[in-house]
Amino acid sequence: SFYFHPSRDDHRDVALLMVDIHEAFEQLLDHPYTMTIHPDAERPHPYPEEEPELRKQAIEAHPSLTFAFWFTDEANHASSPTTAGHFWRSRLEAEGTRTNYSSVSFYYRWQWWLDNRTAWRQFVFKTIDLLKAHQVYSGFAMANPMEYGTRAEVTTWERALTPAFYGLDIEYPFGMRDELPNGIRPPTWAFLLADHWREKLDLSREQLREAL
Repeated sequence: SFYFHPSRDDHRDVALLMVDIHEAFEQLLDHPYTMTIHPDAERPHPYPEEEPELRKQAIEAHPSLTFAFWFTDEANHASSPTTAGHFWRSRLEAEGTRTNYSSVSFYYRWQWWLDNRTAWRQFVFKTIDLLKAHQVYSGFAMANPMEYGTRAEVTTWERALTPAFYGLDIEYPFGMRDELPNGIRPPTWAFLLADHWREKLDLSREQLREAL
């Protein structure tokens, strides 16, 4: 998951970058998706049979409204996916008011990562640079279904697995975007922190690496 802060000056460019990142991830994983939801759709629909005009939607997205879309390889959007991408640009609040983080999250198989570590590493660093991400987290996690309101079923599995799986990552961007501007969450498998937060910790990069 990548957490970042667009501004009113670049909100449209960031929305278009999110589309670029979606397309790059989709190509990297050999086009795995079967379902999508986006700003012009009232409900999830098959993909790629019905392909959304994401670039047009990104250009037209109003800064005071959320711009969000997701893709999943599950036929049922209430099921935990194997591969998925969730893209959310938070609405930009008035000047002087704190805006929640925007986020981009991906799910993929452990075996896929083992087979594609170099390509994935390059993709992650490029995405961090494009989004100017403040916080980035990676780990073993139960994939959240794309349907909002199904998170409770995932937490049941998380509670069951956590005692036997030391380091299980608990990640839920929908509930964290408004909390992470206050501070970082516990990292597990991999963690990248922008200088913005490192300076708040008053730690050098070497000190931070040793502390983790």
